[in-house]
Amino acid sequence: TYLGGAELAFAGKGAFFREHGYTQVRGWKHWADLGYERFNDWGLSDSDLFEQAFAGGQGTVGVVHVHQRTAL
Repeated sequence: TYLGGAELAFAGKGAFFREHGYTQVRGWKHWADLGYERFNDWGLSDSDLFEQAFAGGQGTVGVVHVHQRTAL
């Protein structure tokens, strides 16, 4: 499952994750459809996204693994 706060069309993120085997890909529209209203200019803030993901409530997975890879 991919959970993001921005539009999935941005930079092709939604298509990328679907094409790479993610069965659930959720972005801004998912949160808006659930009635969430606290958006900033680009979507759901990172802190609100983590809060929703960790809560495991409606529309989330309840288990969160955070992965980060940085190359310079």
